[in-house]
Amino acid sequence: MDQDFQWYWEELFWSAGHLPTFSDGAILVTNAGWKALAIGSGTTANYPDSLRLGSLTIDAPVDSHNSLLLNWAGLSVPLHPDSLTIGTNGSLISHSSAIEAGTFTVNGQATFADFGQLRFGSVQVGRSAPAELNLSNGWFSADELIVARGADRLSISRAGRIKSRVGSRSRRGDSTIYPAAILGGVHGSFFDESAIWETA
Repeated sequence: MDQDFQWYWEELFWSAGHLPTFSDGAILVTNAGWKALAIGSGTTANYPDSLRLGSLTIDAPVDSHNSLLLNWAGLSVPLHPDSLTIGTNGSLISHSSAIEAGTFTVNGQATFADFGQLRFGSVQVGRSAPAELNLSNGWFSADELIVARGADRLSISRAGRIKSRVGSRSRRGDSTIYPAAILGGVHGSFFDESAIWETA
């Protein structure tokens, strides 16, 4: 990606000269500058094949920041990388959109809201840097959720409960914050009035 500011996924600012494909290998949005890369309903309707990827990394050098914005892209066509990484100078913001990934690594900030649907094999938060994973109003599924000591927080808006093979935590109120933990088979909803997490 060679431009600053905000660009839509389907705009041809990609350094390869074409939209990403699975055969491209690693897709890196990691260059210097400040940009938001947006995936919207036009992307999912007209360019769904470009959303099936081997690997997608959002990060930036020091004094830079790159964001991936899933902006009301809908639920029928997910962003579907085998591996999705949000680095220390990267962020992901998702509103009413779907993501399916084998591995999701967060070492920056990721926020999911507005009735999105998220399915992951493994989620790792804060393994190599302070990180935040914020969930509000939607559906989340992961075979494994690792919240490392480096994580700033895992927050779930409103009421919340996480149940797993290694224990559970719950709290009613504006948010639930979980310390370092490994949770196996985490599935559930995180809607305003009822956030319930169950093991598989």
